[in-house]
Amino acid sequence: MAYDVHKTSDTNENLPPLIIMHCMLGSKVNWKKLGSILAHKSNRRIFTVDARNHGNSPHTLEHNSILMASDILEFMQARGYNKAAVLGHGMGGRATMYLALNHPNWVERIVILDVSPVGRPQDPITLEQIFILMKGIEIPNNLTLPEGLDMMSKLFSKIMDYSENVNFILKNLRKKPSGEFYWSVNVDALMENLRTYTQLRDQIIQFPPFEGLALFVCGNQSNFVEPDTWPDIQIFFPNSHICWLDSKHLIHMHKPLELIELVTEFLNKKE
Repeated sequence: MAYDVHKTSDTNENLPPLIIMHCMLGSKVNWKKLGSILAHKSNRRIFTVDARNHGNSPHTLEHNSILMASDILEFMQARGYNKAAVLGHGMGGRATMYLALNHPNWVERIVILDVSPVGRPQDPITLEQIFILMKGIEIPNNLTLPEGLDMMSKLFSKIMDYSENVNFILKNLRKKPSGEFYWSVNVDALMENLRTYTQLRDQIIQFPPFEGLALFVCGNQSNFVEPDTWPDIQIFFPNSHICWLDSKHLIHMHKPLELIELVTEFLNKKE
């Protein structure tokens, strides 16, 4: 996986690092500022990674939580870490939960942002519509990148309610020196595997609970986690607690200061 590392002169290398995996259509770039701040506040080494089929990481035909969890484990092993804290948002949160449940000895603690092991968003069709638009529209080569972004922004705004979400997706649009526009994410693989990686419960039901510390941070304006499913979530993560922020799904963009405070307090909490 492609990654950035954030550390300071006060980084304690005896502490497990924190690995941050972004949400669907995100990248490590989305977490650059927060990763740097968390490095200062937690004294941990922070790795922000690009999930497979995103950012600068390799494109593959398959895309699911099991494989992304394996990617994190291999990332740790390649750098000599036998334990890490992991923060996952949305898609990255599913991978994080699978990793913690399947390989608990490798995971010190987890932070899960706005996703649940027992449910899925109420409107996954919107994601399909996004992929169809990304695949189906050909941007003229003679347009500049800003012009291409403006063109796609207007099209996305017809199927999406919030400009923040549109801008978030458009961070994936690139333009080659030859003039051709392309998406940095592997749209074909994400679309083809959409139904499999949004369903986690059947993949984890055979695992014993993760007994480590777990923090769930959810948005009360989002539909990714239903409050009444919290008892079901605690079956998998009994040593967990949940915090609700006045936010939509992109918590790190809508409530960065509140999120940093919660995550810092959690990372510094003794087991």
